[in-house]
Amino acid sequence: MNSSGLVLEAEKCLEIARAAGHAEYEGYALHRIARTQFEQGEYDRALDSFREARARLEPSASRHDLTLIRTNIGFCHAMVGKSDRGLRELSEALQVAQREGFRRCAAYTLMYMGQVHLMRHEERKARSSSSSPR
Repeated sequence: MNSSGLVLEAEKCLEIARAAGHAEYEGYALHRIARTQFEQGEYDRALDSFREARARLEPSASRHDLTLIRTNIGFCHAMVGKSDRGLRELSEALQVAQREGFRRCAAYTLMYMGQVHLMRHEERKARSSSSSPR
């Protein structure tokens, strides 16, 4: 299924979840929409969708899922020109991931931190971001 098909299916799921009044399902449908927007480079739209997903999922999702969403929000901030805010979000997500022992989540966050530092032409910081979490 192509990405536009995924968005259509996720939007159908979102409509059903809203009609049923099920906030958690709404959140995961919004998350799928955000991921597709993210993959298509539509970072401003993805940022809005990730924020809305996080708001719906905050009471029910795992700390791991919420940390991944926070990582995506941070990277989206950086991609829409708010790199300082994005790096702050990424740094906070990394702290949670390391504290909670979410090793893959920490690696994912470090990867995006490195990319943001490269965009800012901060090669040293980019290299230190690519080192494994402690």
